[in-house]
Amino acid sequence: MLTYKINATQSTNSYLKELVKKIGAEEEIVVVTNNQTNGRGQVGAIWQSQVGKSLTFSVFKPGFGMDVSHQFFISMAVSLAVKDVLHLRNVVNLCVKWPNDILSANKKICGILIENILQKSVIAGSVIGIGLNVNENLFENLPKATSMKIVTGKNFSLEEILEDVVKSLDFYFVFLKEKRVGELAELYISALYGKDQVNFFLTPDGLRFHGIIRSIAPNGKLRVEMENKSIKEFDLKEITLIY
Repeated sequence: MLTYKINATQSTNSYLKELVKKIGAEEEIVVVTNNQTNGRGQVGAIWQSQVGKSLTFSVFKPGFGMDVSHQFFISMAVSLAVKDVLHLRNVVNLCVKWPNDILSANKKICGILIENILQKSVIAGSVIGIGLNVNENLFENLPKATSMKIVTGKNFSLEEILEDVVKSLDFYFVFLKEKRVGELAELYISALYGKDQVNFFLTPDGLRFHGIIRSIAPNGKLRVEMENKSIKEFDLKEITLIY
């Protein structure tokens, strides 16, 4: 595994994607920075981090022949990997907010952005960006954010957490390589925020509605039971889960 530690970059995902293009990576690469100035989240969202207190890094995982139609299983594996590391450090009330935000007591503690590199219909590699709130004391104007320190009252070593997340990713990627995606899906769905509960959603055109999260389709779409008891599947761009 190659590790690159850089003082500052706009986005570790962007830096790592360019690096992979340059060196033609066939092994795992980690890029970590103390200062990410323009971090990205799902659907163009911006990820804010605090210098020296947040853990912002990206991991390149070489492909192993997975078809692009199964790419959401990678999201499942990454979410569970981060959740496990937090659980072992006594971060309580953990769950995964679809598709891959990690919450503690209904507040966001980690954001994940996965960008897959494709060769036709096969995933040739995955760039996995992770922004984890570790030692922050306060988030101004972000009432839905929290950190490991806020939850536990303790400071943590960023290097140790990085090492453990990388190991946890390796553990869950074994599920993918061995095609044990059914087991992976069960673990992910059991950790899903709002499962079997009434939740409120917002569509891009401003329509609000409520429904019950029942499951996840193999393609990653959220399966929601509507008011008329029918099951409807939604893509990430089609709805926002309000929490």
